[in-house]
This record gives sequence, structure tokens and C-alpha cells, in this order.
Amino acid sequence: MAQSPGSTRCVLETRPLWAGFLLVIFALTSSVVMAQSAAELYAEAQAAYQRSNYAEAATLYRAADRAGFEDPVLFYNLGVTHYKLAEYSQAEAAFATASTTAKLAPLALYNLGLVSRKAGEPREASGWFAQAARHPAASKKIRQLANKAYVNCRRTNVSDPSGWR
Repeated sequence: MAQSPGSTRCVLETRPLWAGFLLVIFALTSSVVMAQSAAELYAEAQAAYQRSNYAEAATLYRAADRAGFEDPVLFYNLGVTHYKLAEYSQAEAAFATASTTAKLAPLALYNLGLVSRKAGEPREASGWFAQAARHPAASKKIRQLANKAYVNCRRTNVSDPSGWR
């Protein structure tokens, strides 16, 4: 049976539509799979941290971030993990990112103080502790801890110019 030229043209014109439709379906499916993958990586990072395997946890937290995990707690947890590994510059960067979220800011600022103190920067540490204590979202416990750390930091800074480690 012979096809008319018009019917062939119709088939050819719909191919790009089907190809585009399939491309959209593939993209949507990939993003769902990628989101699941990011959540799985984060869960694996949490499990590694619980096993005290901090190097693996840090690697998995970074992988979860690259895969699109979108919870600011990831950066707080990454900061704690780097702190445990004595990787203070990486901990500082992660806590700084976490501090941009109102909910995590007081705790992240307090931990930035701990990082600075461990790095031998008592003046910088006292500044972070002061910010944590004054933050409007700070809990009573964080205020108390930050104020105590601030006082100790200032006292140590006056009596021991080299700072504390």
C-alpha cells in the first residue's frame, strides 16, 4: 500500500515531538533518582559518622552535597566531622556555610569559636562565641555555653598571649 506524501510528512514532523517528550521524561526520572541517591549518600555519611569513621563520613557528606542533598544540616555535620579529624580549615568553611541558616546559626557560630580556639586563635574565637551568645535564635543552653567560652577565652587571652589549644 503506497503512502501519500502528506502522511509521510506528518510522521516525520511528530518524531521531534516524541523525542522531546522522551527527553523530558528521562530528565524528570533522572532528577528523582539523583535526589534518592543524594539522600542515600547522606544516610551513609550519617552511618559512617556513628561508626566513628570520620574520613569516610566527610567523603560521603561531600558526595551528598554534590549529588544535590539540600539540607543545611549537612554542612553542620560536615563541620563536626572535619573538627573530629582536626581539619580545622575545612571545619571552619563548613560551619560558616551552616551559619547562614537562621536555625543553625547560633550552634554553627559557637562551633566556629571552638575551631578558632583549637587553631590557636583566641581573639577570633572570642568573637565567634560573642556572636553565638547574642544571636536572636540562640537557645538558653547555647547562650550559656557561648558566654562561658567567651569569658574563658578572654581570660586566657589576657593571661596567656599565645592563646589556648
